[in-house]
Amino acid sequence: MRGGRTAGSSLILVAALLAALLPRPAAGATVLEVLAADGRFGRFLELAQRAGMEERLRQPGPLTIFAPTDAAFAEVLAARARAPGRAEAAPWPDAEALRALIGAHIVSGKALRLADLDGEGQELRSEGEAVLRLRPASRASALVTAAAAGPWEGRTARIVEPDIVAANGVIHAIDGLMLR
Repeated sequence: MRGGRTAGSSLILVAALLAALLPRPAAGATVLEVLAADGRFGRFLELAQRAGMEERLRQPGPLTIFAPTDAAFAEVLAARARAPGRAEAAPWPDAEALRALIGAHIVSGKALRLADLDGEGQELRSEGEAVLRLRPASRASALVTAAAAGPWEGRTARIVEPDIVAANGVIHAIDGLMLR
């Protein structure tokens, strides 16, 4: 202890200062606005815009969004660049491929929170027709696996930050993509 403070209290002070300085979406912010204010989802939002799906993220919900972080996109693109014969091809060459990619991460009709999962998990169908199986990995995380046949089959991502609440749904930050 130095100067009457412990290392723990210094960390709490730093966290409080950072929280006060970081931009926060306004009350009633949509999924789109919350994702934009967060700063970790720039690539997801850029691709949603190129796919013409930005408006979908503004519309009334409820929605559950499994949003890959920028780090998740970076890992996928780096792995793709190392794969023989695939580096030169664009990963999502047109608006249709981008709509499939973004749609695989959006579930309509539910604002599913991590606490809503039971021990067995749940199965959901995304707007991109991917069947997503959610199963708890811990009290603060879950795994999302694309279960149906198609370009998403077998893809698994971990929810790295659950329950980011927006006016029209719930966002779960994930560390992977549900589509190749």
